[in-house]
Amino acid sequence: MKPCNRKFGQLIWPSLPFFDHMIVKPSGFSKTVFRHGLFSLALFGLWGFSACDGGNGDQGNIPYVFVNLQIDLNDPAYLDLNPYGGYVYIPNQGNRGVVVYHNFDDTYSCYDRSCSYQVSSSCARLEVEPTGMLLQCGQTENGTYVPCCGSKFLWDGFPADGPALYPLLDYAVYKNGNLLTIANR
Repeated sequence: MKPCNRKFGQLIWPSLPFFDHMIVKPSGFSKTVFRHGLFSLALFGLWGFSACDGGNGDQGNIPYVFVNLQIDLNDPAYLDLNPYGGYVYIPNQGNRGVVVYHNFDDTYSCYDRSCSYQVSSSCARLEVEPTGMLLQCGQTENGTYVPCCGSKFLWDGFPADGPALYPLLDYAVYKNGNLLTIANR
């Protein structure tokens, strides 16, 4: 083994011959100084993007909860899923329950009822709008709907209105005859 001739504190950088030809270096700069500068710039850029959340706190961080359930479409509790556009809420699944929706192309979608904007807020729970076209963030209390953040979502899970930037947490839905299996992706 050859002894190391490097001085204390001197970093060992791999040789990047392909990189040296792609970038024009200012005259007077050594390869080592230039690579240190590029490495520092890249590291600073990554740190800057990872540290910035726009002040939205926990937006988009819906916690993972194990989900694996079966629904029999002939069960009277789930008859609302038979017509296109039908939906049901299933409590005690996911974070705040799940909502299952029968799409107009005869497929099914399932989303966690947690809003993707400020997930930890106690009111950030999704309900279907009275029109049945969108999911909205808020809760019905004593027969009156109380909005939370004002976010609304399409049935594909993506935000349609309000401050939410991230889609909803969706679950895989498999149909086999009259049985739906819902599970984590």
